[in-house]
Amino acid sequence: MRVLGFTAAIALITGILFGLVPALQLSRPDSIEALKAATRGTGTALVRPRFRAFLVTLQVGLALMLLIGAGLMINSFLRIQANDLGMDPRGLLEFQFRYPALQVMKPVGNYRNNGLYDVHPGVALTVEHMVARLCESPKPSPSPLHLGGSAAPWT
Repeated sequence: MRVLGFTAAIALITGILFGLVPALQLSRPDSIEALKAATRGTGTALVRPRFRAFLVTLQVGLALMLLIGAGLMINSFLRIQANDLGMDPRGLLEFQFRYPALQVMKPVGNYRNNGLYDVHPGVALTVEHMVARLCESPKPSPSPLHLGGSAAPWT
């Protein structure tokens, strides 16, 4: 909800800013003289309308591109939501163990830019005990249990 409010505020501010600047330019007393000079057909006055026409064309093209991109993104989200997950998530139990990182895992080195850690034995026993209890349960879930990058499939 905060993102939507921020986006709405930015859209409102930019709309007011880009609407106010041309209005202030036209409210100057010499703007009538500038408009008369632009309609006389002088060579320098034609450069400005061409540049403005280019900017308007560019703006319409970018708006069209953003509109098409937004439509494609919404279509992709709808397709992702319609996909079958391959399992029924109802009744699924999910939980997390939170341990203080420095008390549980102590860094011991690096191997190929990956950290090597010494895990406290209590945590390792807790995880092994939990996996053993889950394997003994009467109806284990068909989805794998992920343990630090490796998966323990239920068979």
